[in-house]
Amino acid sequence: ISQRMDLAKGASLADKLMAAMAQTDCHACGYDCRGYADAIAAGSEQDLSLCLPGEAETAKKLEELMKEAGKL
Repeated sequence: ISQRMDLAKGASLADKLMAAMAQTDCHACGYDCRGYADAIAAGSEQDLSLCLPGEAETAKKLEELMKEAGKL
């Protein structure tokens, strides 16, 4: 996750959220990874714990990114 986050420095919120995800496009959350990232960034998805492959590490990073963006 840290390498993906380094690559996303300076990117949009959605891109940073995408970088924090497992990026398996498993659809367990009901979205592909890009769709989930976009939905969180837009505020249409509030649940930050839906990325099952990413587990607690991803949920924690998504929360951190949303707080940094002033959206939590």
